[in-house]
Amino acid sequence: MGRIKTLQIKRAGQDLLSLNRERFGRDFTKNKRLVTELLNLSSKRTENKLAGYITHIVKKNHLNKKYTAPIQKEDKRRGRQRR
Repeated sequence: MGRIKTLQIKRAGQDLLSLNRERFGRDFTKNKRLVTELLNLSSKRTENKLAGYITHIVKKNHLNKKYTAPIQKEDKRRGRQRR
C-alpha cells in the first residue's frame, strides 16, 4: 500500500501542472529539477513529494490516453446512462 499525499501537496502539484503541463514528463529526476526551478522550497522532502506526485499524475494521464474507456450511451427512456 502506498502513502497518501497531503492536500497541500496535491493542490500545489495540480497548480504546477496546470501552469507548466508541457514541461513535465514521466521522468522523476527531470520533474524534480523543474520543481526546484519553479518553487523556492526550503524542504527537500517536500520537493521530492511534489515531483513524485506530478510524475504519478503525468504517468496516469499518459496511460488513460492510450486506453480510453468506452463512451457511455444515454438511455433516452429514463434519462440514465448505460454502459
